[in-house]
Amino acid sequence: LEPARTDAATALARILHARGDSEGALELVRPIVGDFGAEALAARIRLEQAADPDVSAAFTELDAGSVEAGLDALLAELPLAAGETKDDLRRVIVGALDELGVDHPVAREYRRRLATALY
Repeated sequence: LEPARTDAATALARILHARGDSEGALELVRPIVGDFGAEALAARIRLEQAADPDVSAAFTELDAGSVEAGLDALLAELPLAAGETKDDLRRVIVGALDELGVDHPVAREYRRRLATALY
């Protein structure tokens, strides 16, 4: 009802994705710019559809609440990736860190590790 409500669109997209409607979820978040959660979900769906690199184990870990294991698996793929794939991996990692919050000790550590992996 309110297309400008990116928080609602992202929440609905997460529900659709969890139900297996990745295309519907991607349609909702694709136009959202500047929202870490929306960009992370769109990147995750693109990575799942590409199946290369295979990051399904990382997503399984993240979904199960094993954030550090999931982030470790995603960070391990960064040096092997290039172009849009590398950027999508970065977006997913940033989205997971954003969910943890700025002051979370795991987020601080993994922000540093992400910067090291990218540069």
